[in-house]
Amino acid sequence: MLFSEILNHHPEDKICLQVGDRQLTYGQLNSKSTCLANRLAITIKKGDRVFLRLEDPLEQLTAFFAIVKAGGVCVFASIEMKEELCTELKKKYEISYDFAQMLLVNEQNDDIILPELNGQEIFLGVFSSGSTGTPKLILRDHQSWMAAFPWQSEIFNLYCKDILYLVGNLAYSANLNACLHMFFLGGSVAISKSKMPKTWAREVCVYKVTAIFMVPANYRVFVKNFVQTNKVVVSIVTG
Repeated sequence: MLFSEILNHHPEDKICLQVGDRQLTYGQLNSKSTCLANRLAITIKKGDRVFLRLEDPLEQLTAFFAIVKAGGVCVFASIEMKEELCTELKKKYEISYDFAQMLLVNEQNDDIILPELNGQEIFLGVFSSGSTGTPKLILRDHQSWMAAFPWQSEIFNLYCKDILYLVGNLAYSANLNACLHMFFLGGSVAISKSKMPKTWAREVCVYKVTAIFMVPANYRVFVKNFVQTNKVVVSIVTG
């Protein structure tokens, strides 16, 4: 399976993503991203790198799947990255296009034939934290993540019935990996845009979350704000 196909294998009416009171089903995300891919494919060629710097997770994932379906390499960048650094990284790593700018010029074209892809082709670029200098671009092919997902399912006790809770931006590759892993399984993902641990504790209960992925620092403040017993969560992952 490839990331360009991953949304096709699950019930169209099942919710795959929830952010606050907004949600998308597998069918909606698949349809929206395909329409967008038809716009992007007017310009980009297979293997072209497309810079993606958005804040909203629903928009991020729609754009991600669109870029991949169009044959591009989606290069995620944090919304907090400064414009000067963005410009420097685009030039250094030969990132041909900026997603936001492409939307201004490309219109829908249903006659476009999207490219055939294979598992060895690069689909994703993420930047290192930059803690030791300028962030470095790390590239991934379809197979490198897909081959790991069955093992992750077994190790982390995750299944298609699960609802995974994430905190933070999908430009952080561990968050993105966890999200795409749940889409691989056919599960659901709830993403919090809040930085408040009390909100996390409330949302975990409201969304009936069964699995959580957070970095250790977030867990430390999260557990202090969880005041009631929870017997629904069965998997807690960190890294």
